[in-house]
Amino acid sequence: RDALDTVSRLGPRAAESAIGQYATFERIRPGYYGERGAMMLFQSLLSLYPSTQLEQARDTFAPLSVIAFLQSVLIPEAALALIMEDRNSTRQEALATLRASGAYGFAMFSAD
Repeated sequence: RDALDTVSRLGPRAAESAIGQYATFERIRPGYYGERGAMMLFQSLLSLYPSTQLEQARDTFAPLSVIAFLQSVLIPEAALALIMEDRNSTRQEALATLRASGAYGFAMFSAD
């Protein structure tokens, strides 16, 4: 929902630009998994859903591009599901954990 709101507010190109990504950065971080976790989730999701397959289903998540859909929707949702499993928590509890632990994940598991 946040991704679609950003696209409708900024337009598809601006939403995928550096400025658009910065505007949603806090909401799409994968919590305590950090950037490394996000990269692993990205690779795993592409293994499960190849970009050609996602491109064929693009009408279901338009106006987002495949990459924006992965980064703004699927990765945060996968992280949320993993946190629910890790902590045996409800979706609301996991969402609170995801948001509260984003800075920790960014600091501890950067892409470097």
